[in-house]
Amino acid sequence: MNDSKRNLLLDAALAFGPREFREEYRRQFYGDVASNPSITEFLDVAWSGIALRLEGLRRNLALAVRTLVQAPLFAFITIATLAIAMSVNVAVFSIANAALFAPLPFAHADRLVFLTGHVAGSPIAYTVGKSDIPYYRNGSTTLDDIAAYDSLPATLTGLGVPRVVQADNTSWNFFEITGAHAQLGRLFTQDDERPGTSSIVISDRFWRTTLNADPSVIGRTLTLDGHPARIVGVAQPEFQSPDLRNQLAAVDRFDIWKCLPASAFLSKSSGSAYATARLRPGVSVAAAQADLDRISAGLAARLPDHQFSVNVRSLQDRFLGYARSLILAVSAAVGLVLLIACANVVNLLLVRAAARRKEFALRNALGASRSHIISQVMTELAVLTTAAGAIALLLAAGELRALLVLQPDMLPRLTHVGIDLASVGFILAIVIVATLIAGFAPALSTWNRNLTGALKAGSRSGESAASKRFRSALGVSEVALAFTVLAGCALLVRSLSALTHVDLGYTPTGVYSASLLLFSDRYNDTANIRTFAQSTLAQVRLIPGVDDAALSFSVPGTNGANSGLIPFTQIGAPADPNQKAAFDSISDGYFHVMGIPLVAGRAFTAQDRAGSQPVIVVSAAVAQLLGGPAAIGKRIVVQFGGPNSIARTIVGIVGDIHRSPDSPVQPMFYLPLDQLPEPAFQIVLHASHAPAALAQQVGSAVATADRMQAVETFTSLNEDVAKLLTPQRTSATLMAVLAAVALLLALAGIYAILSYAVEQRRHEFGIRMAIGARSRDVLGNVLGGAVRLGLFGVALGLALAALGTQLISGLLFNVSALDPITLVAVIIILLASVTLASLIPALRGSRLQPAVALRYE
Repeated sequence: MNDSKRNLLLDAALAFGPREFREEYRRQFYGDVASNPSITEFLDVAWSGIALRLEGLRRNLALAVRTLVQAPLFAFITIATLAIAMSVNVAVFSIANAALFAPLPFAHADRLVFLTGHVAGSPIAYTVGKSDIPYYRNGSTTLDDIAAYDSLPATLTGLGVPRVVQADNTSWNFFEITGAHAQLGRLFTQDDERPGTSSIVISDRFWRTTLNADPSVIGRTLTLDGHPARIVGVAQPEFQSPDLRNQLAAVDRFDIWKCLPASAFLSKSSGSAYATARLRPGVSVAAAQADLDRISAGLAARLPDHQFSVNVRSLQDRFLGYARSLILAVSAAVGLVLLIACANVVNLLLVRAAARRKEFALRNALGASRSHIISQVMTELAVLTTAAGAIALLLAAGELRALLVLQPDMLPRLTHVGIDLASVGFILAIVIVATLIAGFAPALSTWNRNLTGALKAGSRSGESAASKRFRSALGVSEVALAFTVLAGCALLVRSLSALTHVDLGYTPTGVYSASLLLFSDRYNDTANIRTFAQSTLAQVRLIPGVDDAALSFSVPGTNGANSGLIPFTQIGAPADPNQKAAFDSISDGYFHVMGIPLVAGRAFTAQDRAGSQPVIVVSAAVAQLLGGPAAIGKRIVVQFGGPNSIARTIVGIVGDIHRSPDSPVQPMFYLPLDQLPEPAFQIVLHASHAPAALAQQVGSAVATADRMQAVETFTSLNEDVAKLLTPQRTSATLMAVLAAVALLLALAGIYAILSYAVEQRRHEFGIRMAIGARSRDVLGNVLGGAVRLGLFGVALGLALAALGTQLISGLLFNVSALDPITLVAVIIILLASVTLASLIPALRGSRLQPAVALRYE
């Protein structure tokens, strides 16, 4: 073996050992020039080096544990500080990982897209016309297939008391596109869309809770909406529909899937549906959008009344919606909390290093190198961060469980979140990063310290100017980071406050809503709908405690809210394509129950019936388009299409309403329910003192009118409106918790910094007070330093907030991301908190007795 090869192998083998081992072995090896070691000897050298490293690590760990046991308060505070910050980071990471990065529970999820219909010039998203879907399916060169589905409750009879189940009417290829499998039986095939076939697939939950997990359920017939339906399969437990109505909801609540007949896609009268498509391999969303735009243009050229285009959106975006901005903002906030915690730990370690300088000097004098001392300091910190990481995993698991219990629908796919291998890997990364960040400054101070001089110096050696500046910089950074989190929290809270104070145009307090869907064939006759509606309304008005009741096709703030805009024209005036409004079909008394004010004219009465003069009431926004109060008496045609597109006389103007607090005023026109009956409507009632059994009493009133009908949902309108604000309330709550943690950690850091500074200046304060300074002078000196530190922190925090609050700009309502009122309030709160945190150290310094302070050394 030549010398160069031998030296190369030796260097590789020695690389595993500590420095002393490398130096000693090289000295011996090069002293024996005649040696010619074998590969086995080189391996022995490498293993010896590794063994020495492991033994050194074991000794360092043992010494670190003994040292920390002797300082339990320091260890407890450090571990607790890091564990709290780490736990929220792990919890948020687990949520973000499941929501943003984990694949959706569908085959080829990256190729699934969601289709929505749009009218030119309108930001409102609609479902896609069923009759349009074959055009897009057959004409597209970028889509494999398109599946349609439409959620519509169904009334289940024959299994005791009639009940409403959640049903999804789907095209036969729905399960094929989503990649679902059956756990029993089969899923839909093209044969299931043939006329006369009524096939259903049931959910695992419905199978277990309603049918007692009967294994022979395949082929069994259920009665849905008065018609027999044959069960062909049971879906897998984990199957989810790609239609999540609530963008933050994670729970799928469908009970039954019904196969749409082929005829549903042949006529415009079949209505519209949600649509999911699968991209062909290698096709982007942008390419699919261009392809469908081409088809939409062709349809508009052939069909003049076809105003819709189709927008393509990835299914991941559909699932996330509002939550993406929320998760990113909260992730940034928990990162800042971790930095504040690390700054606190750095300060604690610096104080501890200063207290141990004589110990380090003695060890250095006895032969320990600086690198050994720094290694020991870093080992102690690694023990602390590792312990904090282990505790953080337990805390994070508890935080996630609490979140799931308190808010199961708060964030997408929250039910799938837990502590997994990814979470463990993330906490290991945090432990390493936190060890390096928190240990850098103490290690550097130990390296630069004059250890020999420390043995000679008295305890009054004080703190160097550089150390004071660094400690002040820590305080400034903590205040700045806390300011950024507090600013984000304050903006979200103010935004939520603005939303809760929006004048909705109606009064939800004391109002309750019960939704109905008439399923029997006899309700294909509008006369029977009118009879049922009048009978039901009469029965509900007789319920004790009910002040008044009415019927409505679409109640604002509820799941039945209708946001579709329909064009209308004024008789004798040129058509204006911008004249559009949403409609509602209501009974007399509706405006009184809802608290919608009458601006001009009259409301509907019992005389506005079928066969009487067609009348209409419009909102103030529509009246403005027709001349304001002069709109009374004018005649307009609402373009429903078919026999309902007739001239109607405006008899009243009512106030504008918001469908939800964060939506703009929606122009509305209202028609008498008796003149435009619908088989789906809602009972709205006002009860100042609602009895506990009100829902049951309403159900009984419906059963009195028709024992085969059942109430789908019964809710308080106040609760419905509150649910509309769930995303905003979630954002504000999460940020408030993080802001509280950040503020407490920052104040604890300020307190520790000032307490140490006061302790270091005892002798200085003693001299000042001995030569005439008063207690309030010392108090002012300490408080003034704290305020200056806070002001510098606020100045830096304003710069950070200018960047950080942009992350939540999309979550705000009527509040700027740099709202001056909010920022000034945060500045006042933070400076007051900093002053309060510095008060105890300041008082301690001001109460020093000069004689005691001078004898301190």
